[in-house]
Amino acid sequence: MDVSQYLDLFIDETREHIQSLNDNILLLEQEPENMDTINEIFRAAHSLKGMSGTMGYVRMQKLTHDLENVFSEVRSGNMKVSSKLIDIMFRALDAIEAYLQTIVDTSTEGTEDNQDIIDDLNKVLKEGTAQDKEEETQEQATLTAAASSGTGGYEDIPIDEFLRGAIEDAKEDNMTVFGLTVTLDDNCMLKGARAFLVLRALEGVGELMKAVPDVDSIENEEFENSFSLLVVTDQPMEAVKGVVENVSEIKNVRIGQVTADAVKQAKKEEPKPAPAAVKEAPQAQETGSGNNAADNNASAKETETAKDASKDNKAGHKEGGKSQGTRSIRVDIEKLDNLMNMVSELVIAKNGLSTVVGRLKTGSRQINERIEYLENITTNLHEAVMKVRMVPIDSVVSRFPRMIRDLSRKLDKKMELVMTGEDTELDRTVIDELGDPLMHILRNSADHGIESAQVRAELGKPEVGTISLNAYQAGNNVIIEVSDDGGGVNVEKVKSKALSKGLITQEHADTMSDDEAVGLLFMPGFSTADKISDVSGRGVGLDVVKSKIESLGGTVECKSALHKGSTFIITLPLTLAIMQSLLVDIGGEKYAMPLSNIQTIEEIPVDMVKSINSSEVIELRGRVIPLFRLAEILECEKGEESEVLTVIVANKGEKLGAFVVDGLYEQQEIVIKSLGKYVDAGKLIIGATILGDGEVSLILDATVLI
Repeated sequence: MDVSQYLDLFIDETREHIQSLNDNILLLEQEPENMDTINEIFRAAHSLKGMSGTMGYVRMQKLTHDLENVFSEVRSGNMKVSSKLIDIMFRALDAIEAYLQTIVDTSTEGTEDNQDIIDDLNKVLKEGTAQDKEEETQEQATLTAAASSGTGGYEDIPIDEFLRGAIEDAKEDNMTVFGLTVTLDDNCMLKGARAFLVLRALEGVGELMKAVPDVDSIENEEFENSFSLLVVTDQPMEAVKGVVENVSEIKNVRIGQVTADAVKQAKKEEPKPAPAAVKEAPQAQETGSGNNAADNNASAKETETAKDASKDNKAGHKEGGKSQGTRSIRVDIEKLDNLMNMVSELVIAKNGLSTVVGRLKTGSRQINERIEYLENITTNLHEAVMKVRMVPIDSVVSRFPRMIRDLSRKLDKKMELVMTGEDTELDRTVIDELGDPLMHILRNSADHGIESAQVRAELGKPEVGTISLNAYQAGNNVIIEVSDDGGGVNVEKVKSKALSKGLITQEHADTMSDDEAVGLLFMPGFSTADKISDVSGRGVGLDVVKSKIESLGGTVECKSALHKGSTFIITLPLTLAIMQSLLVDIGGEKYAMPLSNIQTIEEIPVDMVKSINSSEVIELRGRVIPLFRLAEILECEKGEESEVLTVIVANKGEKLGAFVVDGLYEQQEIVIKSLGKYVDAGKLIIGATILGDGEVSLILDATVLI
C-alpha cells in the first residue's frame, strides 16, 4: 500500500505528539503521581507507535513501542516514575525528534537504531517492575485490554430509556437489534480505515444505534483493536455477521441478539444502568479484544466521515452530549499565502479604482457609495484572512521549558521559566522566523544572566533563578519581553571588551551612558563570555538576534541593572503583508512610511535645528532628538530651502528620531512587495508597493537610522 500521500499529515501530527510528550513529561517530573499526565503520555506514545508503523518507519516504531510499554506499567501501578526514567524519556524523545527531522529531509528514518536508549528503557522497565509484581491471569489481561479500548464487549453496553424504547419499536416493526463486538487483526496497519469500512458495510444492512467507543472516538482512533456496536436491521444474523467478516483484517466478529424484555428484567435487578441483555448466537466465538498494545494507529485521513456513514444522526441519538469534535481543518501554508496574495491584489485594485474616481471629479453619489462599500468588503476580507493566518506564539515558545530544564542541568544552575501571554497571536510569517532569536535570548539569560546558587545565596536572592517570557499586544504591534532576575549587565566589563576589540574609543567610553553601553551587546561579534561553550561565547552574539528581528520589521532593546537582572524587549508588527502607511514627498519622489512607528508630524522653523558633535538635532517638548534629512540620505534632488521644515517624529523602542520630508500626501493601506534578493536596497528600504495610480513607491523604515 502506498502511504506516501499521508507523509505531510504524518509529519504535522508527529510534531504535535512530540510537543505533547515534551509538555507532559516536564509536568510529570514535577508531579510523578499525576495519572492524567501519565495517561496523556501513554496515548501520545501509542499514537506515535501506530503512526510510524503505518508509514513503515520500523526503527521509530520500535522505540515508541518500548516507550509505550514503560508507561503501560506506570499506568497500571506496577512501577513508579523516577528521575532516571525522566532522563531516559527525554533522550528517547530527542531520538524521535531526530527521526522526524530525517524523515522531513529525506522521507526515510535513517539507519540509527538508538539501541542504547531501547536497552535503557527495557532495563528501567525490568528494575521498576521487579518488586511486588504479580502474574496476571489471561482473564485479567483481557479485562485490562478491554478497559484500554473502552469496551468489554457488546454485552456491557449501557442501555438507557431511549435505547430501550428503540429496541421495543424495532420489535414492533419486525426488526431485530444485534450486538456486535468486532476485533481487528493485531497487525492491522490502517485501524481507523477498517473501522470505517465496518460502519459503511453495516449501513447497507441496517442502522447504527450505539457504538462503544462512540463514533467520535472511532473517528479519532481512540480505541485499541476492538469496538462494539448495536445495530437494528431486518436482515438475519448470518447476513449481518457476513458483511462485517467480508472486511479484510478482521480477526473476529462476535454477534448476538439484544432483546427489550431481557433488558427490563436486568433493570429490575440492578438500579444502575444495566448492560445490554443478549441472546448469544450459538456459533459466536468467545474472543477478547486482546491485550496486545502494539496495534497500529491510522492516519487521520483514514476515517473521513465515519460518523455520517454510520447514520448515527438518523438514529436520533446524541451520545452523552459528547462534543462533536474540533471544528477545524488543516490547510496547506501555500494555500494561505495564495489567498493572502489575492487579497493583496484586491486591495491594490481597490486603491486604483478610488484614485480613478477621485480624478473624475464628476462621480455620482451612487458610484461613491459603491466605492465605500467595496472598501468595507476588502477591509473585512483582509481582516478575515489575517485572522486565519494568525498563530499563537505558543507554537514557538512551548519548546522552551524543556530547553531551560536541560540548560539548568548542563550549567549546574537552578532556574525556572515562567511564561505568560502564550495565546498572543502573530502572523505565521513572523512566527516562522521568531523561534531562533527567542531561543538565543533565553540561552543568553540562562548562561550570562542567572548566577550560580552560591552567588545568589551571597546576594540574598532565592536559590532558584527565574526567567520570564511575557507576550502581549499593544496596538498594531506585539511586545515580547524576556527578563531574568540574574546579575544584569556589567557595564564596565562591556566597555572594556568593546575597547579591546576596537569598537569604541576611550573618549567615547568615558562619555557613554549605561544604556548606550548595554546597546554595544548588539554589535557584530560582541560577546562578554570568558570561555567558549556550546551555550554561548562563540562570537555569534545578539547582533544576529537584532538583524533577524529588524528583518521582520521589528525592534529589540535591552534594559539592565547590575545584580538585579536584564529585560530584552522585542517589538514586532502583527503582520508583514498589508499595513497602514503615510505617503510622503522626498525630493520629488513618493515614499511610504509605516504609520505604526510614527509619533507626531511637526512643522518647525529652521532656526530650531542645532548641531551637537557634527550631528543635527532638534529640541522638542524637552527632549533632544536627532534630525535626519531623508533627501540627502536617499541622494534625491534637493528642492528649494524653506524656512519651515516638515518633520516626522518616529520611535524605535524608547528612542526618537526626526525625519525631514518635503511634503505629505495621504494615509493609505498598502501591500508590501519584496524587492527580491537581486536588489540590494539596504536596511532603510524594506520593500515596495503599488499605489492606486499604478505608480511604484518604495517603503522606508527610517527608524534604522536612529
